[in-house]
Amino acid sequence: MKKHIGFLLVLCLAVLLVATLVACNPNTENPLGPDSGFSTSSYTVTFDLNGADFTFDELGTIDNVKYGDTIPEPLHDGKPIVLQKKGYVFKGWTVGSTDFEFGVTQIMSNTTIRAKFEAKKYYHILDIYSTVKYEDGKYVTDANGHATKDAGGNPVMSDNVLKNSLGEEVKNSLGTTTRVPETDITLSSSAMGENTNIYSTYNATTPSRVSVPTRPEVDGNKDNFCFWYYLTDYVNDKNETEKRPVQFTEWASEGATEVSVRSVTYTYDEPLTLYAMFESDLPKVTVEYYDSEDASSPLKDGEQYRLGKNILEEEKYVPEAKENKDFNYWYFVYTTKDKDDNDVRNEQEYVFDVLDDDGKSTNKDATSLMDAAFNSYNSANPDAEIPTAEQNFRDVTLKLYANWVEKRTISTKDEYKALAQEISGYIAQIEAAEQGAPEDVAEKLDSLLKATIQISGDIDFGGEELQPLFDEAHPFKGIIDGGKYTESEDGEKTLESRYALTNATVTGDADASFFGYVNGTIKNLSISNCTFATTTASTCHIGAFASVSGGAFENCHASELTFRPAQGTELAYIGGIVGQLSGTANDDEKGSISECSVTMTVSSVTAKGIYLGGFAGESGSSTNIKNSSATLTVNGVVAQNEQGASSGLRIGGLAGNSTATVTACEADVTISSMQANGTALIGGLLGQSAGSVERSFSSLTIRSDADVKLNTVGPLQTVAIGGFIGLNEGSIINSYSNADIALTFTKDHPVYVGGLVGSNNSARSDSSSDKETGAGAINRSYSTGAIVVTMDKAVTSANLYVGGIAGFSKHSKFARNFTLANITVTYATQNADLIHAGFLFGSLGNDATITSGYYAYENVIAINGKQYHGSDYIPKTDENADSSAEQEGESKDAVLSLGTPRPAADFANKEVLFGTDDENNDLGWAGGNEEDASKNVWELKDDAKLPTLVDIGCTQE
Repeated sequence: MKKHIGFLLVLCLAVLLVATLVACNPNTENPLGPDSGFSTSSYTVTFDLNGADFTFDELGTIDNVKYGDTIPEPLHDGKPIVLQKKGYVFKGWTVGSTDFEFGVTQIMSNTTIRAKFEAKKYYHILDIYSTVKYEDGKYVTDANGHATKDAGGNPVMSDNVLKNSLGEEVKNSLGTTTRVPETDITLSSSAMGENTNIYSTYNATTPSRVSVPTRPEVDGNKDNFCFWYYLTDYVNDKNETEKRPVQFTEWASEGATEVSVRSVTYTYDEPLTLYAMFESDLPKVTVEYYDSEDASSPLKDGEQYRLGKNILEEEKYVPEAKENKDFNYWYFVYTTKDKDDNDVRNEQEYVFDVLDDDGKSTNKDATSLMDAAFNSYNSANPDAEIPTAEQNFRDVTLKLYANWVEKRTISTKDEYKALAQEISGYIAQIEAAEQGAPEDVAEKLDSLLKATIQISGDIDFGGEELQPLFDEAHPFKGIIDGGKYTESEDGEKTLESRYALTNATVTGDADASFFGYVNGTIKNLSISNCTFATTTASTCHIGAFASVSGGAFENCHASELTFRPAQGTELAYIGGIVGQLSGTANDDEKGSISECSVTMTVSSVTAKGIYLGGFAGESGSSTNIKNSSATLTVNGVVAQNEQGASSGLRIGGLAGNSTATVTACEADVTISSMQANGTALIGGLLGQSAGSVERSFSSLTIRSDADVKLNTVGPLQTVAIGGFIGLNEGSIINSYSNADIALTFTKDHPVYVGGLVGSNNSARSDSSSDKETGAGAINRSYSTGAIVVTMDKAVTSANLYVGGIAGFSKHSKFARNFTLANITVTYATQNADLIHAGFLFGSLGNDATITSGYYAYENVIAINGKQYHGSDYIPKTDENADSSAEQEGESKDAVLSLGTPRPAADFANKEVLFGTDDENNDLGWAGGNEEDASKNVWELKDDAKLPTLVDIGCTQE
């Protein structure tokens, strides 16, 4: 009985709880259903038209739909509603991701029904014989553009019927099929077949690529396909509907069989007809050459070029010379907007293209004819501006204007001095004028700064004192040419020789050179027997031709030069060509030295810090030195400063400090007297290098009787001396050096000496995966000579690093190098751990490795009288990981036998050491690769001093 009473109580509580919940929340869904006997909830149904183009009154909100009821399909005029949306097909209604069925799907809650659309597919017709032309302000279709025509000019019709990409026959407005004209264009078999679905969908493209049509060659000339395009409607300013072309694909690359579809928004209800654009169909650019912007008529009839082609250097029109004027270049004019929407006039030089034997452009800076033409046209005709989308379909005219520069001819001392006085006079007027110099003065100076200055005779200044011609605020931007020319009957000039400037003293405050600050070009000129001096103790820049330059030096020669920096000078940049050379990224003509030579002795030069080079004290980033040679003798150079990492001395046959690209150069350095209190970085080619060096040779000679004092005073200071480079932070490939070095050190400081590189040590990061480029890469290079290092008895704790290739190296991009250099070390210390000497390296960093390196059996390392012969040592292996010297009881650092010994005669066999390339051409030897001189140590120049391997039967004739 008690059990029944308990059950009834529980049941009553449950009913009471349900009733209470319904009463408290009458809008909550009824979990017991409509037949539960309780109150039934009602809901709202909303229609989401999903961007349909228009709506219907019948698709409003439906209220009070009972739980579990369905709703009928809405009708309009008694028919089910079919929504319309441009570019799409109506596919019914959904709730979330589930299809909604009227009269079937129950309403269980407030519900939104969303219209479902599917993008239409517009299958395309490929029209390979029609063309579109712009005539009388409109685009018109020439339906017979590529059709084969009969004698009367009418198209010859084939038996084929035009089909779309689904293989369906294309019919005209009368419902009849359209026959296809015979055409000289073909498509690949896959381009028009039934299984090829070439179509677009609204706001998207499918597929992503389209086949490329071809045209038969005519007389060996190929007509390249450019792109597919179509026509679209637009309403002109007269409210008339016309057609405009739109590019459908990207430009096709040469030899491509498919081309990518452009990302274009499609808004069309009809299938697109795609037209093929070939080079012969492209619009033309008419190029007109004008003497000036004020000229009313061109110098010659306009030349026509197809879009997509650039004008070649050989096609350039060169106007006749004017009196006292030289033609400089052609330029065009266009307009841009500044931040305030004001017009800004721009002048841009037109750079002509050059093609290689395969017809490919070799000038990365060549001006795009297309860009120049439309920029210029649109700027000149803003009311008739050609939209970007139509620029591949309209003929246009490009006007090029001649830039003339003033020409000055200098053949005597008085003419030179008169020019200098004229320039300084203009500068004085400009500096003195409170409200700015008269406009004509500024124009005259600017004209001279851009002028062509022709040195037309040898000029002996008779010891007179001059000042640099151009200062820092007014650098020269034109051309200085000292060439002596002969002219043939047809007007072609041939360079015979250089004229020379001699016997002058050039003095400046902080810079001294003939031409001072130069950002233009100096070529075909010699300077000899001249003195260059500064008068202030600040940092100075001294060179024969220029003090500071971002320009180019071509075929220049300097000899018998004397340099005199002011007493107490902080840092002196001294070079036989230029004190300091700077470059411009991606412009090989800026900051360059080519086909130049220098022979000079530098004596009695004192400064707190000195950067000295045969060509430049410093050659900065993006500079390049090529096909040039220098001979430098150092006899009395003193760097006095003892403080700072940049103090001391940097000397190189080409440059003291360099981040330049050096190619096919030669340098010979002899040092008889020098002193550096601080860092000393000395190299036969470069003192310090963070650039790349290829196919170059150097010789460094420091004999035992030389007066050389190298004193470092701080942990940041370094003494690094190499037959090729003192401190290498860049790359070396296909190069070699001869090191004849005898040095005595009297101070306790680390010393790095190498036949090729003193220290191959850099903190520069190297992201390159190329094994022959990047920081510290040395490949296919070698050294010869003898290195003798004596540590005075006063030296007791200095580490000494001496190697046939490098005193020390921390890098691993090292392969196919060898040395024939012999090494002699005398050190009073009994601590052998201070001596690091090796056939290839004095010491190799813990993480460094070498791929391949060689030394000769005949090589000898002598340490304090004990000789170690190359034939005594075998390469390290896992089994004999300890050095051979350690096996003989010496310290493991006494002799590092890294590398593989060979008989010296093997080094004459280039195939053994350097190998061959994929075409079996020998790598890395003088003249070894006749097909590609860039693979050789030296280009075979007429005046090149070719490298010679001494005493091993490999003398290059």
